[in-house]
Amino acid sequence: MKYHFLIYIYLFPLITLAQSSLQSAQNFYEYGELDSAINILNKVNVNKQNVNYVDALKAKIYGQKSYYTKALSLCDDSLLVSSKPSYLAIINAKGYLLEHQGFSYDAIQVILQGIRKFDKYKNNNEYTKLFIESYSLLGIAYWQTGAQKEANEYLKQALVLSKKLNDSILEANCNINLGLVNSSDEPFKAQVYYEKALKEYQKAFPNEDHPSVASIYINLGVIFQQNYFLPKAIEAFEKAASIWSKLYSNDHPNVAFAYTYIAEAYLKSNQVDLALEFYDLSLQLYQVTFGDKHPEIANIYIHLGDISYDQEEYKTALNYYQKAICSNSFQFKNEDPKANPEASDYLNPFINIVALQKKAEAFEKIHFTKTLKRNDLSSGIESLEAAHHVINKVRGTLRNEEDKIKLSEITNAVYSDGIRLSIELGIASVNANKWNEKAFQFMEWSKSATLLEAIQDTNAKTFAGIPKELIEKENSLHDEISAIEQGIIKSSSITERDSLENILFNTEQSLEELISDLEQDYPKYYNLKYNASVISLKDISNKISKNEALISYFISDVEELLYIFLVTDKGLNIYTENFDDDFKDEIISLESGLKFNFDEIILMSSKYLSSRLLPFYLNDAIEKVTFLLDGKINSIPMEVLFYESVGEIDQMNAHQLPFMVTKYSIAYNFSATLAYSEDSGNEQSESGNNIAFFAPVNFTDSTGSEIYSSLPGTLSEVREIESIANTQGWSTSTYMYKKATKSNLLSASKQGYKYLHFATHGFVDEESPNQSFIFLNGEEEEPNLLHASEIYNLELNSKLVTLSACETGLGKISKGEGLIGLSRSLKYAGVENSIVSLWTVDDISTALLMQYFYEEIVKGENISKALKKAKIKLIKGSLYSSPYYWAAFSHIGH
Repeated sequence: MKYHFLIYIYLFPLITLAQSSLQSAQNFYEYGELDSAINILNKVNVNKQNVNYVDALKAKIYGQKSYYTKALSLCDDSLLVSSKPSYLAIINAKGYLLEHQGFSYDAIQVILQGIRKFDKYKNNNEYTKLFIESYSLLGIAYWQTGAQKEANEYLKQALVLSKKLNDSILEANCNINLGLVNSSDEPFKAQVYYEKALKEYQKAFPNEDHPSVASIYINLGVIFQQNYFLPKAIEAFEKAASIWSKLYSNDHPNVAFAYTYIAEAYLKSNQVDLALEFYDLSLQLYQVTFGDKHPEIANIYIHLGDISYDQEEYKTALNYYQKAICSNSFQFKNEDPKANPEASDYLNPFINIVALQKKAEAFEKIHFTKTLKRNDLSSGIESLEAAHHVINKVRGTLRNEEDKIKLSEITNAVYSDGIRLSIELGIASVNANKWNEKAFQFMEWSKSATLLEAIQDTNAKTFAGIPKELIEKENSLHDEISAIEQGIIKSSSITERDSLENILFNTEQSLEELISDLEQDYPKYYNLKYNASVISLKDISNKISKNEALISYFISDVEELLYIFLVTDKGLNIYTENFDDDFKDEIISLESGLKFNFDEIILMSSKYLSSRLLPFYLNDAIEKVTFLLDGKINSIPMEVLFYESVGEIDQMNAHQLPFMVTKYSIAYNFSATLAYSEDSGNEQSESGNNIAFFAPVNFTDSTGSEIYSSLPGTLSEVREIESIANTQGWSTSTYMYKKATKSNLLSASKQGYKYLHFATHGFVDEESPNQSFIFLNGEEEEPNLLHASEIYNLELNSKLVTLSACETGLGKISKGEGLIGLSRSLKYAGVENSIVSLWTVDDISTALLMQYFYEEIVKGENISKALKKAKIKLIKGSLYSSPYYWAAFSHIGH
């Protein structure tokens, strides 16, 4: 898990100052000659025209000299003119000071308010540089808080504005920051940004006597270090330290910052003594400036803890990790490792998350190597619970789904440790059930938290009394954003793309402002939105029927273990399997066998995987199983596993083999909370059932050219199901050929169709899952693809949506969030149940399967059992008995 965040000291001219003395002070500030700059500023004749600029520059200088109290007092000067756009200079200075003290969230709020207040002056050349600085400061602050997408968007906007001014140094600064926020995910891209910036600075400052040159060397050093070019990394860090020492002083925090990186590089090269020496130097310098509380101080303590941990000095490591938490908290200062801070008490949340997790691992080592006391394991679990609550706080601050999904990925190890420690404590305890339930809770915390929050957001709007017009305005902005993103993908020139990205940025700003206003104006909405809780094992026990089982999987990548949670009305059982390379290879093998219709491979892999994915026998009362999958397991259907052991299998005799589907009704879901928060009652037929069908049949572009192969089988598929529905008195609407449009879908959703059936082509983009789509026709110049990003914004609220199309159940597998694709977007849109496919399906067998399925549905059968019966009918027939034909379609819901 990443926990070390660079703090880039952002320096460039704030604005072209009219008075030559102010410009001279600005130049001295740029070169790091802070005392000279202050001397000039103290002699300036301050008036209403320049007071904002003078005090803003003074505040930054005092911040550079680490006099933060004095600097912030200047930002509250009574002589300041807050109504003028130049006041943005003061707001930026305040944001800058907050950011460099470690208060990134406060900095974001301050700067956002300033931008919104003076937004209309953004394109006024007199104030453009102020907005460049605002966007740059926001970009770094968002990056420090884990909001990667927002960080990139603000920094790109800063770059766009700087290019308009044709100022190479301004562009270089923007490139530095863009390199910084991409340094972890795309290091080579970051290096290009840095080297481009360094080239411009070396032209302007051939003696490398500028603070920003030092920042570039720091960032290049980080890239070298990530790629284990350690001598080059140390050389770069030493250059940075030398420049900052020369410009500021040997005891400046920037020098300490460089020393920390030098120490880390020595540590990676196994020169522990040198590493400790530089960590100690850095720690002393930081403490002189900031006292005991600052994120960088906390980072050093974490490094020192890691050194002690590697040396098997676990108690010493534990104490260092606790010091890190104290240094990174506003109020908390209890150095007892068993104590934990409040969830919201942090400067940088990721530091607390990492320190809490490392504490838990140290407690675990102390238990097994020293004490064998159960209290050590329970203290570790308490630390991990505290980390979980911090993760929830961070998730609540992130607006973008991509960043929330990334948060789930980088924090998933917290839940893996929680499961392991809980199981270990259960083994060591008389009351094993209590700790097994705790393991289940950690597992459930890890499942689809972002999806659960989005659904909670929709429910919160319903119950908080938000006016309909505001909700419609938010939905409209979401639609605009989706349309602009599609336009960017299709853009044919850089100019067009840049223009659309600028429009996208402004639209996203409008959405961000609206959401912030809603949260502030409707406190009930805010509380409902961010107080979602996962279902407890006790609640599941009260809801689960005697004939039902819940099976949930959790893959621990580091330990290569698979945890399997089996829940029935009898209670919880946990199983552990080695998730080794053979296991992973067999999953890939089964997936390939199913996609390419190789019966021999299907049988061999199903036999191997059955004993590992189902290492138990279900009692005879069980009729229905709900699966919660994880990782690569998402790509295979559980229906093809065997519910009992089998001997040698010579050939595919599907009707004689113990496939799961022949005994159990099977459903899938994203989490137990989502599965059991929904209506799990009998889905009997109700009066007023209705269904709408969408089948383009032919797939052409605006010129009439075929872009996908025609699906003539879908015509008979829809007609047959329509006839079945009509015989039971269902209301039906059929949109075939050119009538299968988005506008008709929107009309159908407004009419409240309980069932929607799509017989069409689908495509899943595993790299960019929001660009996955199902094919619909368009009117005139409208697009004819319904993307996942658009489905998110629909209000379908249907009981069942069937995607009778290829691979609609696939997507990007995200650790902690599961499968991200069309099925997930349907859940966002309020769909209770969906039928999706895992591979390219046969046109005729699919039509037959759907016919059998709806014959059961219209009789009042529940969805999973109806699908089971339809599959068994195919199995009993001779033509489509192979799993290739019937196993592709899965029921997601409950």
